[in-house]
Amino acid sequence: MTHNKTITGISRMDRFLNSESGAVTTDSIIVGAAIIGTAIATMAQVRTAVVPMGTNVETSLTNAQVVSLGTLGSAEEED
Repeated sequence: MTHNKTITGISRMDRFLNSESGAVTTDSIIVGAAIIGTAIATMAQVRTAVVPMGTNVETSLTNAQVVSLGTLGSAEEED
């Protein structure tokens, strides 16, 4: 039963992709352009937020001081 549904889905996809009907072609081009435009806009927004954050992390790590913790796991006895 699943195999027949897969074939039906593939044949529908084939018909859609091979359709030269003006409305279907135009709709698919518009949807594709909208997806690409949204992806480009999203990437631009993410980049403008990530670059300054990376710079802040770099500055913080560069200015960080390392402190020696001594030997870990051993307890010192108090007198």
